[in-house]
Amino acid sequence: FSVHVKDSRSKASYDDFYVFYYDVVDGVKITGVTYPTEPQAVNQPVVVNATTTGGTKALYEYWVLENGVWKIAQAYSPESKLTWTPAKAGDYKFSLHVKDQHSTKEYDTYEAFFIKVN
Repeated sequence: FSVHVKDSRSKASYDDFYVFYYDVVDGVKITGVTYPTEPQAVNQPVVVNATTTGGTKALYEYWVLENGVWKIAQAYSPESKLTWTPAKAGDYKFSLHVKDQHSTKEYDTYEAFFIKVN
């Protein structure tokens, strides 16, 4: 974009101008989440990884539902990988929240998944 200005008495087409640029980018989208689909062992690390497209820089936040209470497993970070170690057996629900680094929203997109621990 450019802005041209001139004095009301000026005979020129403009007296000064300013040019500025900006990029419009697609919002961040989750393209995949990999996690173990087979039951996992208690006290053994479980690795989850997410891939995204769009945005300028994605931030990832992982939540886990334990005993009916949502807890943050990983606060917003540029790290797409979560390593989580379950302390007891059960069926765990996870929610991955992703947002662009410049987003003012709580999250731009999310995906839920389950991990079983024996």
